[in-house]
Amino acid sequence: MWYFHAGESLTIYIIAPDGQLKTAQLGLNIEVGEQPQILVPKGHIFGSAMNQNGFSLVGCMVSPGFTFDDFELFDKKTLLNQYPQHEEVILRLSKSSNNN
Repeated sequence: MWYFHAGESLTIYIIAPDGQLKTAQLGLNIEVGEQPQILVPKGHIFGSAMNQNGFSLVGCMVSPGFTFDDFELFDKKTLLNQYPQHEEVILRLSKSSNNN
């Protein structure tokens, strides 16, 4: 669960196991569709990007408790191979590297 605390809103990008991409706006401006909390379901891949320059203060809670055994950090190449239809988002959110 992502929690918004202060600053500029974020877009949360969520890729479901079936490859469907969903976006959600994390922020406090409810009138424009932002949400103060966003749940990312188990087994989904996610990333975020700020919507404006500035800062964002957010928190994240994991339940049941977090363990590294349940965590997987994907590299850009793997994501592009699995989800080529989301290339623009993957490239925007992944680190630049000569290896990936």
